[in-house]
Parts: sequence; structure tokens; C-alpha cells
Amino acid sequence: MQRELLTCPRRDKERSPVFLQFIDCVWQLTEQYPVDFEFNSHFLVTIMDHFFDSLFGTFLGNCDLERKKLKVPEKTCSLWTLILNQPDIFA
Repeated sequence: MQRELLTCPRRDKERSPVFLQFIDCVWQLTEQYPVDFEFNSHFLVTIMDHFFDSLFGTFLGNCDLERKKLKVPEKTCSLWTLILNQPDIFA
């Protein structure tokens, strides 16, 4: 099955900054307590990079129902699949 680049119906100004702030808080904690986490900063950067593009459908739509209506699982892969298939890069 061929995956396609999906365009997100929302604009960048409609994206909530709360998720970005959460990722920043997690990064701050990883800097303070690096041995207490099972992932590195590359993991967080990868999440943030794909939060803004639509290569993966993980962050498209506001809820699971909206993702189903957009048929996101049929048109894109999950970011978590990429991450789980390359654990050495993100640990």
C-alpha cells in the first residue's frame, strides 16, 4: 500500500502551543536528570519535526474520530512505528 503526503486541514496558527511547551518541559527534565529517561533529545526533536509536517498522521486532527473521518491511518504511517523500529537511535 502506497502512503501519501496528507495535508492537514488546520493552519499553523490553529496549532496549540501546549504540546510544544510540554515537549520543552520534558527536554528540560532530561537535561537535569539524563539517566532517568529511556530516550534522548533526538527523540524529542524527531517528535517536534513531525509535529509540524504531515509525513506521519500521528498529529493530524484534533481527536481519533476526526482522524478516522480523514482516513489518516489508511493514508499515512504512524510516527511511533518509525520510532519503535529504530530504538538504538532514540535511546
